[in-house]
Amino acid sequence: MDFRDLRGQTFLSFKYDVPHIRAEVIRRLRVAYPSTLKKWDARYPFSCSSPKFGRLAILDNTLTVKPIDSIAVINLARRFSLTEILPAAFYICSCLPCEDIVARVQYGDSYTEDTEELSREDALTCLNGKTQFLSMQRCYVPHSLFKLSQDSNGCTTIDTGLCAREWEHLATIFYRALMPPMRPGDVLFSILAWIKRVVPNHSLCDTCIENAKNEDFAVRSRTMDR
Repeated sequence: MDFRDLRGQTFLSFKYDVPHIRAEVIRRLRVAYPSTLKKWDARYPFSCSSPKFGRLAILDNTLTVKPIDSIAVINLARRFSLTEILPAAFYICSCLPCEDIVARVQYGDSYTEDTEELSREDALTCLNGKTQFLSMQRCYVPHSLFKLSQDSNGCTTIDTGLCAREWEHLATIFYRALMPPMRPGDVLFSILAWIKRVVPNHSLCDTCIENAKNEDFAVRSRTMDR
């Protein structure tokens, strides 16, 4: 289902008190805007900045969304007290370019005034969140990659230093990727997923990959809890 259709059904189901439609609308929103990191990873294997973000919904027949739809979702959640979907919606909205965060999004045709825009307070929340996420992305990820290069716990290449050099190489690549024009601060996107796409033929040993997986999930879990 496209978000435009679900948005209309949300208004109708609450206005005319249609329980079965309202329950289905809420179910789809909960799936599209998950409240745990495991559900987030299962739902969105792509970065918020990827054109593929949100298209996975077609496969499980729930809801097809675009990142900018998070503006309308925040407004729906405020209006109908759907507070559990607010954190994910705010997060996605914070990953938008600044001009989109404060944009007026058109959902009707050119003859109607069916638009959505954030309140001043919610727009400031998203802009502040974006600042924090960009700072975390700049500081945490390169630091963690360099840290992993020094952590030889169980590494099978400790004698040759192969993994240590590979971590340092990955940290350099990641840091350069953060130079202007910077991508949105998608700090919930897994470092390991980034490594697989940017350097698919890396030479890290299995133990180092497992250590990185645990570290990555722990940090992203703390971010999700915030």
